[in-house]
Amino acid sequence: MRYPDVNTLVQHVMLQLSPNGKPRAVFRHNERNLSTCWGKEVPYCMADFLRTGKAPVLVFDNYIAPLSIYVDALEATQEQPIDTPHQYIGYTPGPHEKVWTLLDKDMASTIASQDTLKMLQRHATTKTYERVKQEMPDERLEHVLTEVANRMGRTRALVRKILVEAQVELPVEQKPEKPKAVVKPHKFSTALAFKGHFSILTAIAQQCRVSVIQRRRKNAGEPEPCSFSLADLHDPTALGGFPIRCPVLGVELNWEESMSWYAPRVGRYDPNGFCVGGNIVIMSKLGKRITEGLSVRNLEGLLKQHPYAGTAFKEWASKHPVPSDPATRLLLNLPYHPLPPLPTIEEQREAQQAGFDRYHNQVGMTDTAPTPAKPIKQLSVHDILGGNWDED
Repeated sequence: MRYPDVNTLVQHVMLQLSPNGKPRAVFRHNERNLSTCWGKEVPYCMADFLRTGKAPVLVFDNYIAPLSIYVDALEATQEQPIDTPHQYIGYTPGPHEKVWTLLDKDMASTIASQDTLKMLQRHATTKTYERVKQEMPDERLEHVLTEVANRMGRTRALVRKILVEAQVELPVEQKPEKPKAVVKPHKFSTALAFKGHFSILTAIAQQCRVSVIQRRRKNAGEPEPCSFSLADLHDPTALGGFPIRCPVLGVELNWEESMSWYAPRVGRYDPNGFCVGGNIVIMSKLGKRITEGLSVRNLEGLLKQHPYAGTAFKEWASKHPVPSDPATRLLLNLPYHPLPPLPTIEEQREAQQAGFDRYHNQVGMTDTAPTPAKPIKQLSVHDILGGNWDED
């Protein structure tokens, strides 16, 4: 804390008359002050023990300015408009003005120590808090503290600390409780038979969330919610809960090869909507690109392998929005071909068991009698010490 030189003070502060006709010190409208403080009253407190008269002491930023000492400079510059640039404001005190006693470091140290100046700062902070609280009776505590901090030129944390040390009762505000995220328990099987499926499922769900985050960064200012759980992707008609067909093209999902066109991905019923529960579904990589209007190379060749893809897509397009592009027109113009029936849970379980049986039969056929171990040649002490090693 220190006393400001005369020019610093008059460039920051000017005298005005309040609506009640009483003089007051306010912040000027220039670059010396924060714009949030322009025209507002400068923090002050009374300090008769400084032997500077009964005039208030201005306290702001890192400065302590007894008004009775600086009054001549403020009166000389009060005619300059409040928005005068600070470069055009200045004052040279006369040789006998009291301000020279403060500007002399030796004299200033005898008037008040640093502890005294810091005490003035604490006192001014509490008084400013009381005044701002009256000016802003309906504002929250954090807003009041921010206003006090701006006027004092201090941080909000320091203002709060000073008020607490001064035993000022601060209102206790209960922060609104954040709604707890509802975690839906999923019913996907984590058995050994579906271990690979579940790993892929969690990976594609995370990939979807990362894509949303990237779009948020790209489209700054346009928030895009992403709130879904694995339970929203569960298919009750599939064994283990893992879908077996793409709802867009009707093709069988490939849970083994992640780079396949028919590998599972998290898509949206409405591609213009958000990734939230009720608008997401597992579909093939190819189906997702088509519904999102992305280009696909050699689409005609891929569709020849699945002639019923057009029928499945027409059914999808009748219920959900699709883009209008060459890919969708190609699918909508394909001739009708019936979709293969979807196997029931029991049929899927039988097919899975048949696969296990085939695997075990193949492993059993490759098993042969174990090869007898080759007898170990016993070495004598003479062979070992004499270096007579057998290379076999």
